Amino acid sequence: MAAPRYKTQGGRYVRDSEGYAVRDRSKAQRLPPRRYWPAIGRLFAALEVIRTAYGRGLTITGAGGWRDAHTNGARRKPSPRSQHLHGMAVDLRGGRKLRDLIRRLRTEGKIPAGGLSLYGSFVHYDIRGERTGRNVGW
Repeated sequence: MAAPRYKTQGGRYVRDSEGYAVRDRSKAQRLPPRRYWPAIGRLFAALEVIRTAYGRGLTITGAGGWRDAHTNGARRKPSPRSQHLHGMAVDLRGGRKLRDLIRRLRTEGKIPAGGLSLYGSFVHYDIRGERTGRNVGW
C-alpha cells in the first residue's frame, strides 16, 4: 500500500483528489512509518464509505489519521493510548448528523467498530475494533 498523497495549499490545508480536506496544524508532522500504513489504509477505506453516505467531502482536523508522539504530546489533553498514534483514528469536522451517520454505518457493519465521540465541532472516529466513546449512547 502506498502512502497517502497530499498537496499542501499555502502551508495550512492539505487536500487529496478524492474529496477530503485536512487541516494541518503541525508543520513538523511527517509521513507515518510504514508499519502504520495498513491501519491508515483501513481507516481511509472506512472514510470513503462515510464520505459516500454523507454525500459530500469530509474535513479532517488535526494531523489526519496519524500523529507522531511529539504532535500528540502537544495536544491540550494528550492521551498516551491515543489511536491517532497508530494511524487508527481521525477527527472530522461535523456535528451530530455526521456522528449519527457514522454510528448507523458502524451498526450496519459497513465500517469497522471502534471509538466514536462528538466533541463540540468535531467527531472522533477510530477503528480499534470495539465500540467505545463518550456521549454516544449505546
